[in-house]
Amino acid sequence: MESSTALYVGRFAPSPTGDLHFGSMVVAVGSWLRARASGGEWIVRMEDVDRSRTLQGASARILQVLDAHGLASDRPVLTQDADQSRFGAALDSLIAAGHAYACDCTRADVRATGGVHRACIAEIATSIKRPATWRLRVP
Repeated sequence: MESSTALYVGRFAPSPTGDLHFGSMVVAVGSWLRARASGGEWIVRMEDVDRSRTLQGASARILQVLDAHGLASDRPVLTQDADQSRFGAALDSLIAAGHAYACDCTRADVRATGGVHRACIAEIATSIKRPATWRLRVP
């Protein structure tokens, strides 16, 4: 077996939907400590993909709180929104390979199948269609 020389990378990924709360701060400290104990790096990635819930200025306030407690990202702060083209290419690849499919089923629809959901079964009765969710086919 070949030994790995890969650097440990810890990550904290808050959603900028409001100010940093105590529970998230505990998670941040824990991931920072693990990265430091492993001799690795610690990065922050903002989970800003839910645009309807993202609050203006929340990312900056979260970073200010982390910085005030000595928790600065070792790399430039990443944002999920900035990677949309990369995510789109990955999704296109999964769809082309038959590993993902569009589905309009609700969570209740999925629960009704016992959580095993291999194809879209929703019957959309309205003329306004919800945007499809992309589901992964898992053997």
